[in-house]
Amino acid sequence: MAKKNNQTATKNKCQKYEKAITHYVTGEEMGMTKKELFEHLKGCKNCRRDLTEWQDTYAVMCAESFSKTPQGQAKMQKDLTALKEMMKKTSLPIEKSIPARPAKAGGDTKWEIKSAAERIYQVLKENGKTPIPVLRKKAELFDFPFYEALGALADQGRAILHKDKTTYSAEAR
Repeated sequence: MAKKNNQTATKNKCQKYEKAITHYVTGEEMGMTKKELFEHLKGCKNCRRDLTEWQDTYAVMCAESFSKTPQGQAKMQKDLTALKEMMKKTSLPIEKSIPARPAKAGGDTKWEIKSAAERIYQVLKENGKTPIPVLRKKAELFDFPFYEALGALADQGRAILHKDKTTYSAEAR
């Protein structure tokens, strides 16, 4: 009974911060100072988790909106081309790691890329800085949607690509 009362008290205490978290992420007026919000976040694991989830969701929404514009399409194509060029220079050719597979006919390509991005992000969070061929193998993805998803994560600022002599790697941000 005491545990349930604590959960209710915590939920009531956090209610005023729920909207502030959403507004902070979207850049809207929060109804409180940034300092007040961050003071609360220091001591509230649930609200920190909510903030991270909102940031991730908003990043995906922004990237998806941008990817529909001509500028977004051009940037994605440029990033994909650059990523493929980087991969050609690695010690393990991409063609030998996992065979290429075209997108499913009639499939939801955006969903497939978004799903692959989340899988890649989780692998990076679990393993830290990871060579691209190893990342691709651990994520168990084909050429498509791996490179598109990795490019999207880099565009969103959720992954950083590194070049160390002959090895290219990525890490979660």
